[in-house]
Amino acid sequence: MKLRASSVGAIFTGKDGLTEKQLQKIYDLSVKEKRTVKQEEELNLLIAKRDAPIELPKGAITHVEELVNKDFFKYDDRYSSKEMDKGTMVEDTSIELYNRVFMTDYKKADVRLEIDFLSGSPDIIDENNKMIVDIKSSWSKKTFPKLSRHADNDTYVWQVKAYLLMKGWSKGQIAYCLVSTPEELLTEWDDDTLHYVDHIDESKRVTVVDVELTEEDKVFMLGRLKAAKEYAEKYLDELKNK
Repeated sequence: MKLRASSVGAIFTGKDGLTEKQLQKIYDLSVKEKRTVKQEEELNLLIAKRDAPIELPKGAITHVEELVNKDFFKYDDRYSSKEMDKGTMVEDTSIELYNRVFMTDYKKADVRLEIDFLSGSPDIIDENNKMIVDIKSSWSKKTFPKLSRHADNDTYVWQVKAYLLMKGWSKGQIAYCLVSTPEELLTEWDDDTLHYVDHIDESKRVTVVDVELTEEDKVFMLGRLKAAKEYAEKYLDELKNK
C-alpha cells in the first residue's frame, strides 16, 4: 500500500513548522546575551512549535483514509472521464509532438519508481539530463494553457516533485500538449473546431512549465510522507480492531 504520485497533491497542501521570519526570530533570540522573561517565553514557544510532530491537514487525512479503505476492503474506484480517456489514448501522439517541437527522441517510460509509502510511473525519464517530463494532453483548444502562466495546477507540480523525490533529481517539466481528440470520444454535441488541431503550428501546441525540487521541498515532503504513513498504520489498526 503506497500513495500514488499522481494523487499526492492532497498530502502536500499547506505548510509545516515555522516561517522563515519565525526561524530568524529563534536565531535572533538565541544569540542574545540576555533575554527578558517575555523573550524567553517567546523563544520557548517558537522552539516547541518548530519541533512539534507534523499534523496532517484534513484533506490529507481524508486521502490517507481512502487509500487504506481501498486496501482493506479490496476495491478501487478510480475516476474516469472522457478527458482522462483522451490523455491515455493520445499519450504517444503527445510525446511525438513534444519531440518534434524540442528535437528530442523521448519514448514513454516503462518504469515504476518507489520509495517508502510513495510510488509512481513518470511519462518521460531523461537520464542524460537528469530530468522528469510529465505529459498532459489537453481536452480541447479551450482548456489548453496557451502560456505557462495560464498553467496553474499545484496537483501536477506536486506530482512531478514526487517523481523527482523518488529519482533523487531536482529538475522537471510539465508539458501541456494539444493534439486532436480521437473521434470516438466526441459526441454530436461537441464542437469539432475545438478538437481538431493538426492545422495549428506545432510550436503553439506545447506549453512547458518548469518544476524544481528544492532542499526545502525534500524536507517538507519526507516529513509529510512519514506523517501520512504513521496515520495510515494507525487508521488500519482502528479498522482491524473495530
